[in-house]
Amino acid sequence: MLKFKFLVILFSFLDLRCVVSRNQELNCVIFNEKYHEYMYAANFLFSKYFKRAVYTFPLGIFYSIKNGKNFDFTDDDRKGVWILEPVSGRKNVFYLKNLRYEEYMYSGERVSKFIFFDSNMRFVNTEKNLSPSDEKFMWKFEQLDSRGSYLIFNVGYNEPLFANFKNSREEIRRDVLTWYKEPNGLQFRWNVKCKNDAEINK
Repeated sequence: MLKFKFLVILFSFLDLRCVVSRNQELNCVIFNEKYHEYMYAANFLFSKYFKRAVYTFPLGIFYSIKNGKNFDFTDDDRKGVWILEPVSGRKNVFYLKNLRYEEYMYSGERVSKFIFFDSNMRFVNTEKNLSPSDEKFMWKFEQLDSRGSYLIFNVGYNEPLFANFKNSREEIRRDVLTWYKEPNGLQFRWNVKCKNDAEINK
């Protein structure tokens, strides 16, 4: 009887370790391959329209010295770490939860082009309240190669994620947006590096 209880406790402990390990493995940093910048959720102080916006930002000199042109997981900036939560019943589809703010990324309103006209791009923001059935919170990862390169599509609008070019009001960071057409160019390619070298397709 004592041996049986010991085995139950042992298996429970191992199962708990597996759960913790899986959670850790899904902590990922998402890099834009064209600009060699990482994706992060902005502080509200620097957000647009009272919504937390998503941008890319340069990796920094110390990261570049350490890694060169290679991508590697880092949790130096918790705003740039995303927890990939699998969507039940959908292969390679995830909710993206920001580690720092505990908010979920979604594709939202169209970017205004002129006063009465919208562009063909959508803002990407984060929000605390996740609606599990709302597909604008779901992101599909399509693997391009074995080095961690992906196209990322918003499921609700079937639009690819990309890093925009810099403009006069954004001298350092870039807007992260979705686009209504097929992805074309490295600005649509994202390199995903997860803690403990986890692979998101498993």
